[in-house]
Amino acid sequence: MPRRIPASIWVGVGAGLFFFSALFLVFFVPMKKESNEELCRINLHMIGLSIRDGELLSSPKWDASGNGRAFFASQEKWPCYQKIPFDPCCPVKNTRKEIDYRGPARLLREIRNEEPIAADRIGNHGPGKGGNVLLKTGQVYTVPETHALWTAAAQTTPD
Repeated sequence: MPRRIPASIWVGVGAGLFFFSALFLVFFVPMKKESNEELCRINLHMIGLSIRDGELLSSPKWDASGNGRAFFASQEKWPCYQKIPFDPCCPVKNTRKEIDYRGPARLLREIRNEEPIAADRIGNHGPGKGGNVLLKTGQVYTVPETHALWTAAAQTTPD
């Protein structure tokens, strides 16, 4: 006659599965969001490398590149020596419908080194979260919406 498994073992197995499911949610779901935020920062870093691969940023050859998001759409017009590919979509927002980064509001030669030339669009990382900012020097900073760099990016990078 086959043995029956006691109900207490079924309850124990169910509790164990519930416990490990909860651990998965607690540890791995936030890691995915943090990973996407890091990928976004790397995207802006790659954009900075693509820009710095070309003519000096003080060169008038950059003037035909446009402003705002049109700046990224016109990558073929950039006076670069190599065309370094980059992803213009923010992995945190993850919609892939449009360019998710703000480009320079003025000509690159008019922007000072300590000013932002690109940034996340408002809301890419969630309401009131801020995002990443690329300075003309090539440095990328992740800042909250209350940070001075995010405020500066609102002035030098149009949505």
